[in-house]
Amino acid sequence: MRFADWAAVNVREQQWHPSQRIVKDGRTGLVARFRLSDTRELKRWLLGYGRHAVVTKPKTLRDEMRDELCAACENYGAKAANAAKAHACRA
Repeated sequence: MRFADWAAVNVREQQWHPSQRIVKDGRTGLVARFRLSDTRELKRWLLGYGRHAVVTKPKTLRDEMRDELCAACENYGAKAANAAKAHACRA
């Protein structure tokens, strides 16, 4: 996962899971790796970081996060307000 801005600061300061490893650390962000058998709690945790956290691998988790965020956008009328953008979210 890639974390930016305040999320990167938080991830640097707190060990969320014993398998957590920071594999790349820059001035404005970092990349962390986790080894988990279940991602339910991880997804909830990541959603709290909003746009400041991006799942890069595995693709299945990335797709699950995208679908969850698209569904949340629909709750705020994103699909009705901008159908093309909402469709692009699902691509």
